[in-house]
Amino acid sequence: MRLVIFSCFCFICSFSNAQNSVIDSTRKVYDELYGLDVLLHNGQKEFPYYMGHHGHPFWRSEKPFEADVVINGKKFSKQLLNYNIEKQDFILTYTDFNGGVKRLVLNVSAIDSVYTGDLIFVPAHNEDILPRFVQLIYDNRIKCFKGWNKELKVANNVHSASGFQYNKTRTDFFLYDGVTINKFHNGKSFLQCFEKRNHPEIKKYLSQHTIRFKDLSDVDLQNLLAFCAKFNP
Repeated sequence: MRLVIFSCFCFICSFSNAQNSVIDSTRKVYDELYGLDVLLHNGQKEFPYYMGHHGHPFWRSEKPFEADVVINGKKFSKQLLNYNIEKQDFILTYTDFNGGVKRLVLNVSAIDSVYTGDLIFVPAHNEDILPRFVQLIYDNRIKCFKGWNKELKVANNVHSASGFQYNKTRTDFFLYDGVTINKFHNGKSFLQCFEKRNHPEIKKYLSQHTIRFKDLSDVDLQNLLAFCAKFNP
């Protein structure tokens, strides 16, 4: 009886391995025929719903930016992406096997990270508090994220075919101490992320380095967080 069970187990494992091999070989054949990796080119065709609105919903510009994107652990270098910060999607611009330029809304659940220049975007995994994707500012004893967003509103004093316009890009900052996520936007709300007994030292740093959160650079924020990390047990 044990021999029968063992034989069945071996058959199942062999069948599973064979099935995986077929899937892998099929993907390889597809890539060789069409020049497209199905892991990357996985999503939905973009519908440009924003065309009639004044402005656009993208991070920085309507023009695609070059980035490295990691999907299910595999890195795809020098891809052309747009980051829709209204919908929190990444859109891939690519050339298909017929030479046509296409735009694809990537499967967000498969994206591990996106790197462009010195910036890193990662999934938030806590959409009750954070946007779907956040920029990782600092990752040590404490973590800091920057959220990017645009909202659609009724158009005022601008020409808009739809009657709507996008507001200016808004950024929100979040600090994670390993237990809770706290949102901050100025010195007062930043101090509230730490215990009161540490406020004098932090205030002294803010004063000495003339920290103004309204126009604080990522580098200056990283230096501030490196200083404040010692207060987190």
